[in-house]
Amino acid sequence: MRYRFLIIILLLSFTAFSQENSSVSYQQVPLEDVLKDIESKYDVKFSFKTKLIDNQFITLNETKITLEDLLQIITLQSKISFKKITDRYYTLNKKGATRIFDLQELDEVFVSEYPTIGINKKDDGSIAVSPDKLAILPGLIEPDVLQSLQILPGVQSPDETASGLYIRGATPDQNLVLWDGIKMYYSGHFFGILSAFNPYVTDEVNLTKNGTRARYGNALSGVIDITSTPDVPKDLKIGFGSNFTHADFYLKAPVSESIGVVVSARRSFTDVFRTITFNNFSDRVFQDIRSYIDENELNSTVDNTFYFADYTAKVIAELSSKDKLTFSTLYTINDLDYNFRFEDDVETSEDRLEIDNRGASLSWNRQQSKKVSLKAEAFFSNFSLDYSGEKTIFGFFEEGKKNNDIMEVGASIESNIEFNEKHMFNAGYQFSSNDVSYDLYSFLELFDEVPFEESLSQTNNTHAVYSEYQYKGDKFQTIAGLRATHYSVADELFFEPRVTLKAKLSNTISLKGAFEAKTQAVSQVIEFQSSNLGFGLENQVWTLASGDSIPIQKSRQFSAGIEFKKNNWNIDIDAYYRTIKGVTTNTRGFRDVSFFYTSGSTEAFGVDVLINKKIGNYRTWIAYSFLDNDITIQELDFETFEFNDDRTYSGNYDITHNFSWSHAYNWNNFEVSLGWRLRTGRPVTALESITSDEEFIYFNYGDVNDERLPTYHRLDFSSTYKFKFSKDGRWKGKVGISILNLYDRENVLFRQFFQGDPLDDSNTPDYEVVRSDFISFGITPNIVFRVEF
Repeated sequence: MRYRFLIIILLLSFTAFSQENSSVSYQQVPLEDVLKDIESKYDVKFSFKTKLIDNQFITLNETKITLEDLLQIITLQSKISFKKITDRYYTLNKKGATRIFDLQELDEVFVSEYPTIGINKKDDGSIAVSPDKLAILPGLIEPDVLQSLQILPGVQSPDETASGLYIRGATPDQNLVLWDGIKMYYSGHFFGILSAFNPYVTDEVNLTKNGTRARYGNALSGVIDITSTPDVPKDLKIGFGSNFTHADFYLKAPVSESIGVVVSARRSFTDVFRTITFNNFSDRVFQDIRSYIDENELNSTVDNTFYFADYTAKVIAELSSKDKLTFSTLYTINDLDYNFRFEDDVETSEDRLEIDNRGASLSWNRQQSKKVSLKAEAFFSNFSLDYSGEKTIFGFFEEGKKNNDIMEVGASIESNIEFNEKHMFNAGYQFSSNDVSYDLYSFLELFDEVPFEESLSQTNNTHAVYSEYQYKGDKFQTIAGLRATHYSVADELFFEPRVTLKAKLSNTISLKGAFEAKTQAVSQVIEFQSSNLGFGLENQVWTLASGDSIPIQKSRQFSAGIEFKKNNWNIDIDAYYRTIKGVTTNTRGFRDVSFFYTSGSTEAFGVDVLINKKIGNYRTWIAYSFLDNDITIQELDFETFEFNDDRTYSGNYDITHNFSWSHAYNWNNFEVSLGWRLRTGRPVTALESITSDEEFIYFNYGDVNDERLPTYHRLDFSSTYKFKFSKDGRWKGKVGISILNLYDRENVLFRQFFQGDPLDDSNTPDYEVVRSDFISFGITPNIVFRVEF
């Protein structure tokens, strides 16, 4: 039945119609405004560098003109030409431009369509994603800000979340996530399944995997720099829509010629109305690990009230031809009430969780002259997690509470000097202050145990200065920077050099290399399992470095690779080697019940490969990552309680092979995408037996992370159709459908072991080992409807 439904949707989608002719009238109108008007009337998108169209004006008056004829007239009246990428997407070039460095899709772009429309690779090695221009991706009917990054090699989410990004083997808390300069400590909704950032007010997402620019600090791994709408809107634009999890609204409006506002809001309706998509997400998040009760066929009831929301506002003021001032603010919330009850009150539980993330930033940009610019910023960020839970099982009472707060303020100033087209220099100073605290409480009413309580509150002030030199020639490019960071919590100064190199051997082949050194003072550790929600609940707490127990983390990464581009083929191969010192066993990278709390180091070697090909309106790309990620720690001898020599094990997320093959096709207003993912199962430590003597029960584990979960694979589908409500094209709509895990594969994401029933009636019995698997999404459909005008 589900396949018939899919075929019907596909047939309906192919009823797309061609773009109609429109009437236009311009009298010395700036080219930028002309392009925006054409985008609205003909439902097309232009990608270009702003400087390319400065001081150019268009005059024409045509009735019922086709898009192709209109673009030809503009070409004659201006200094640009148009390059058609698809029926909807165009890029702007200088007239007569033939070299790849003359392409003007985006600022500093080296490779466009990396691997598809709306994703471009810049000269500095970073990858820019433009949600407004992004073509359809497998499983996504809307451009999720963080999920979009997962089609790239070296970026993966082993737990199927949007925010849980493991970049080249590092853990999510080692990523730096910024939204308009605000540092984000929680980036997801619904326990990370969805991104917390509204894509319809997001202008660009920049991802850096290595060779990070010197301005970014206090994070070991990838940088995800998200920028919302940067310029004053020229016209009023409103959009709203809904899918099966939430509804959203945004407004972009000019207040005057020099001042504009941008606001957005998203909220789930899952606390009022529940769809099949929410139910599948809920089943995935709230899987219960109670195999022994399931075997006894006990009935249970669940009352799950959950909602999420995010709100943003931005004011953009062009104070003069040289000065721009912007103010941004953001607020995200996730709120959960979860009640669980087995029949006859064998077990009852209540869980309450609220996660808030809010912030604000103020930015001033001044173009002092054609060669000198200044930028000053200030920001405020606040993260808060508040959990409380109670459980009664077989008459025993258990209670847990957790609170984790981060309050951060910061300011920075940076100057940029462009000596000429080839030589550039920038330098800056940054200050930030973190107040990090947590309170933990756990009580189990068993043998009159004393409650466990732990509190910590710390402050760290960070001072950093940095400078960077950039050379950009026709055949060779380099960016060399140095960052010096002082953390008050360690009272130590750290030097962090960064460099990227690129050499163009021919018009089709380039070599590249990068190195970076980074440090991090605030990170996440895993505390006791303080809830009944199992794998689905965030059970990490943010904490500051504190001496030897949680040291300052240090990272070094080298990479080298080759790029090939010819005849609509693009091949990018990048090999890397990374070391991280100062990690602990109480992290997501390595956590095992058989280990005492200790610190160590990780070592990762990997290769990222991206191959994409364009054939007319059809695109296909393959992303493959190889990873060997090991952790070395001091192992504790539980008989002598002394540390043995260092031992090396596979990290928890040492996923050796990660492969995806995606397809996308667009025809007029119709887009369809299909993608298949295949990856190695993550390592797991098996519980082999449970024995006892007259005093203790012993859990006997096998070799640490010596086994692996089954191979993961799934197929995702998505399709959208865009249409117009009005003849002038100003009212536009979109409908779409997506299906995750099309063939309903039951992938195992996580495995735990528990003590079962005694195997004999002796005073020192062996016990049954109960295995519980945490399963991925089942087949999950979603539908979207949007309107813009």
